[in-house]
Amino acid sequence: MATLNEEELNRISEQLIEHFEATDSENYNEWHFSCNNGRDYYLLVGVRQGVRPVEKLALADQKIETLTTENELLRRQLKTCDSNLEKEIERRDNYHEWADKLAHAISAITGADIGEHSSGNNPWIAALEEAEIYQAQNDK
Repeated sequence: MATLNEEELNRISEQLIEHFEATDSENYNEWHFSCNNGRDYYLLVGVRQGVRPVEKLALADQKIETLTTENELLRRQLKTCDSNLEKEIERRDNYHEWADKLAHAISAITGADIGEHSSGNNPWIAALEEAEIYQAQNDK
Protein backbone atom coordinates (compact mmCIF):
# COMPACT_ATOMS: atom_id res chain seq x y z
CA MET A 1 0.00 0.00 0.00
CA ALA A 2 1.40 3.38 -1.04
CA THR A 3 1.03 6.61 0.91
CA LEU A 4 0.33 9.59 -1.34
CA ASN A 5 -0.67 13.20 -1.04
CA GLU A 6 -3.87 14.27 -2.79
CA GLU A 7 -2.03 15.80 -5.75
CA GLU A 8 -0.16 12.52 -6.40
CA LEU A 9 -3.36 10.55 -5.98
CA ASN A 10 -5.15 12.73 -8.53
CA ARG A 11 -2.25 12.47 -10.99
CA ILE A 12 -2.12 8.66 -10.71
CA SER A 13 -5.91 8.42 -10.97
CA GLU A 14 -5.88 10.40 -14.21
CA GLN A 15 -3.09 8.23 -15.63
CA LEU A 16 -5.00 5.06 -14.76
CA ILE A 17 -8.17 6.40 -16.36
CA GLU A 18 -6.29 7.37 -19.52
CA HIS A 19 -4.73 3.91 -19.66
CA PHE A 20 -8.02 2.08 -19.37
CA GLU A 21 -9.78 4.42 -21.79
CA ALA A 22 -6.97 3.94 -24.32
CA THR A 23 -7.14 0.16 -24.07
CA ASP A 24 -10.97 0.19 -24.00
CA SER A 25 -10.70 -2.32 -21.21
CA GLU A 26 -13.71 -3.60 -19.35
CA ASN A 27 -11.51 -5.19 -16.73
CA TYR A 28 -11.51 -3.65 -13.32
CA ASN A 29 -8.38 -3.42 -11.27
CA GLU A 30 -8.21 -2.32 -7.67
CA TRP A 31 -5.56 -0.18 -6.04
CA HIS A 32 -5.44 0.82 -2.41
CA PHE A 33 -3.88 4.16 -1.55
CA SER A 34 -3.50 5.73 1.84
CA CYS A 35 -3.46 9.49 1.45
CA ASN A 36 -1.63 11.80 3.85
CA ASN A 37 -4.96 13.41 4.76
CA GLY A 38 -5.74 10.26 6.75
CA ARG A 39 -8.19 8.77 4.28
CA ASP A 40 -7.85 5.44 2.54
CA TYR A 41 -8.81 5.30 -1.11
CA TYR A 42 -9.74 2.17 -3.00
CA LEU A 43 -9.70 2.82 -6.71
CA LEU A 44 -11.51 0.53 -9.05
CA VAL A 45 -10.30 1.64 -12.41
CA GLY A 46 -11.78 0.60 -15.68
CA VAL A 47 -14.25 1.83 -18.24
CA ARG A 48 -17.67 0.30 -18.34
CA GLN A 49 -20.83 1.96 -19.61
CA GLY A 50 -19.19 5.36 -19.36
CA VAL A 51 -18.89 5.26 -15.57
CA ARG A 52 -15.52 6.06 -14.13
CA PRO A 53 -15.13 4.92 -10.49
CA VAL A 54 -12.61 7.67 -9.81
CA GLU A 55 -15.35 10.19 -10.57
CA LYS A 56 -17.57 8.35 -8.09
CA LEU A 57 -14.78 8.73 -5.55
CA ALA A 58 -14.69 12.47 -6.16
CA LEU A 59 -18.47 12.63 -5.74
CA ALA A 60 -18.20 10.64 -2.51
CA ASP A 61 -15.59 13.11 -1.24
CA GLN A 62 -17.90 15.99 -2.13
CA LYS A 63 -20.74 14.29 -0.26
CA ILE A 64 -18.49 13.77 2.78
CA GLU A 65 -17.52 17.44 2.68
CA THR A 66 -21.16 18.50 2.37
CA LEU A 67 -22.22 16.25 5.25
CA THR A 68 -19.33 17.49 7.38
CA THR A 69 -20.37 21.10 6.74
CA GLU A 70 -24.02 20.28 7.55
CA ASN A 71 -22.90 18.47 10.71
CA GLU A 72 -20.90 21.51 11.85
CA LEU A 73 -23.90 23.77 11.19
CA LEU A 74 -26.23 21.46 13.13
CA ARG A 75 -23.77 21.32 16.03
CA ARG A 76 -23.68 25.15 16.16
CA GLN A 77 -27.49 25.26 16.05
CA LEU A 78 -27.69 22.67 18.84
CA LYS A 79 -25.28 24.69 20.96
CA THR A 80 -27.45 27.79 20.42
CA CYS A 81 -30.60 25.83 21.29
CA ASP A 82 -28.97 24.46 24.44
CA SER A 83 -27.91 27.95 25.46
CA ASN A 84 -31.40 29.35 24.82
CA LEU A 85 -32.96 26.48 26.77
CA GLU A 86 -30.69 27.14 29.75
CA LYS A 87 -31.68 30.84 29.71
CA GLU A 88 -35.37 29.93 29.53
CA ILE A 89 -35.03 27.50 32.44
CA GLU A 90 -33.34 30.25 34.48
CA ARG A 91 -36.21 32.64 33.65
CA ARG A 92 -38.79 30.04 34.61
CA ASP A 93 -37.05 29.29 37.88
CA ASN A 94 -36.89 33.02 38.63
CA TYR A 95 -40.63 33.43 37.91
CA HIS A 96 -41.42 30.44 40.12
CA GLU A 97 -39.33 31.87 42.95
CA TRP A 98 -41.17 35.20 42.78
CA ALA A 99 -44.58 33.53 42.48
CA ASP A 100 -43.75 31.47 45.59
CA LYS A 101 -42.72 34.63 47.49
CA LEU A 102 -45.91 36.39 46.43
CA ALA A 103 -48.10 33.42 47.42
CA HIS A 104 -46.44 33.22 50.85
CA ALA A 105 -46.84 37.00 51.33
CA ILE A 106 -50.56 36.70 50.54
CA SER A 107 -50.79 33.80 52.96
CA ALA A 108 -49.14 35.91 55.69
CA ILE A 109 -51.56 38.80 55.08
CA THR A 110 -54.72 36.68 54.89
CA GLY A 111 -53.71 34.10 57.48
CA ALA A 112 -54.76 31.34 55.05
CA ASP A 113 -52.88 28.08 54.57
CA ILE A 114 -52.10 27.91 50.87
CA GLY A 115 -50.24 24.58 51.09
CA GLU A 116 -47.35 23.30 49.03
CA HIS A 117 -47.10 22.40 45.35
CA SER A 118 -48.54 18.93 44.68
CA SER A 119 -50.62 17.16 42.07
CA GLY A 120 -53.73 18.25 43.98
CA ASN A 121 -52.69 21.74 45.05
CA ASN A 122 -51.31 24.84 43.41
CA PRO A 123 -50.38 27.39 46.10
CA TRP A 124 -50.40 30.23 43.56
CA ILE A 125 -54.07 29.59 42.74
CA ALA A 126 -54.85 29.06 46.43
CA ALA A 127 -53.16 32.39 47.28
CA LEU A 128 -55.15 34.20 44.58
CA GLU A 129 -58.41 32.68 45.82
CA GLU A 130 -57.57 33.61 49.43
CA ALA A 131 -56.66 37.17 48.36
CA GLU A 132 -60.04 37.52 46.60
CA ILE A 133 -61.87 36.22 49.71
CA TYR A 134 -59.85 38.54 51.95
CA GLN A 135 -60.57 41.54 49.72
CA ALA A 136 -64.31 40.72 49.55
CA GLN A 137 -64.50 40.47 53.36
CA ASN A 138 -62.64 43.76 53.87
CA ASP A 139 -64.63 45.68 51.23
CA LYS A 140 -67.90 45.29 53.25
